[in-house]
Amino acid sequence: MRSEVLKDLVKEFADLQVENTVLISNARHFENLSRALENTQRSQSVVAQGLGAEFLALEFKEALIAIHETLGKRFDDQIMDRVFKEFCIGK
Repeated sequence: MRSEVLKDLVKEFADLQVENTVLISNARHFENLSRALENTQRSQSVVAQGLGAEFLALEFKEALIAIHETLGKRFDDQIMDRVFKEFCIGK
């Protein structure tokens, strides 16, 4: 019985064809990646408007910061406050 259920699950997931799909299970990750996408899209607008390189660099920097936050490579007070708020018992 157990092996039949497992086979059915494997078949269902194989049929989904999600090899090239990204699944985000954390709201904070979604927010960060959405912010990075917005910065990237604004950078395209900066180029189209012919603005200076410093404006382009700012958008890329903000996108990179958002990606680093998603990967856990930036630990400032705000991030640590979020971690303790979301995961610590008694807060």
